[in-house]
Amino acid sequence: MGFHIAIDNFGTDLSSFSALHKLPVNLLKIDQSFVRTLDEEESILEIVSSITKLAKQIGIQTVAEGIETSSSVAAMQSTDCTFGQGYYYSRPLSVEDAEAILVENNNRILSNRAA
Repeated sequence: MGFHIAIDNFGTDLSSFSALHKLPVNLLKIDQSFVRTLDEEESILEIVSSITKLAKQIGIQTVAEGIETSSSVAAMQSTDCTFGQGYYYSRPLSVEDAEAILVENNNRILSNRAA
């Protein structure tokens, strides 16, 4: 049918590893509570790294939610996390503003390829 399934806030509340086995999951969104405490507790990075490695091994992409600092970016880059989202990259945008940024970036990429 062409749709994908994502598990939001993975690692908290009712999310579980059994869902990875039972559902055709394409994406895990790692809860921001992990990302925001990376600087405070080194063991959190090990937990996130374990989640991302497992997901990668079974063909599931991952998104780290709540990235707000350059140190969070660096920490997540040290794992197998596929994507990141948060205020570090952008505040929420209107449809028009998001579209303008996408067009601008696409034009810049095409210009760089032609050069």
